[in-house]
Amino acid sequence: MTRPVRSFLLLTSAIALIACADKEGGTTNEDSSQNNGGQIIGFYAPSQQPVIKTISGSYLAGQFAQGQHDWGKATDFFEDILNKDPENADIQRRVMALSMGSGNYDRAIDIAEKLVKKNKEESLALLILALNDFKTANYKEARTRISSIKTDGLSAAITPLLMAWIEGAEGKFNPDTL
Repeated sequence: MTRPVRSFLLLTSAIALIACADKEGGTTNEDSSQNNGGQIIGFYAPSQQPVIKTISGSYLAGQFAQGQHDWGKATDFFEDILNKDPENADIQRRVMALSMGSGNYDRAIDIAEKLVKKNKEESLALLILALNDFKTANYKEARTRISSIKTDGLSAAITPLLMAWIEGAEGKFNPDTL
């Protein structure tokens, strides 16, 4: 028997078995539309199994969403982890950064406050809180927070600019700040 003939026989046998299963009580189109709200996918309705969330699944899904630049979904997945492990500082930092990236500033500020209460040297949390202080015209508190940020890496370039903004907002001008 040639290969095309074998393939054809295998395909027709599979179709015949599927047709027999449907006549013996399998899911029909009518059953699918009743069980699935009228939404039919192919000939069978999708499974109605509940989704069980796990920490590892949420982590992997969050990583994938973040890699796809879907900050909102990534935040949601990491929030699931944070709900199960609320004291995890690494996940708190990740949720804080993703919340800022997705535009959920209030959530990022809430987490930043929690992180700074535990550790006064959380640079990103201090920066977020300082920007919030700047936004609310609380320049003295913003100056205090910015002064406490370690001046290493990128913060060495950002800190003088933020101090200059504060001075400008207060009506002061000091070119030496930059």
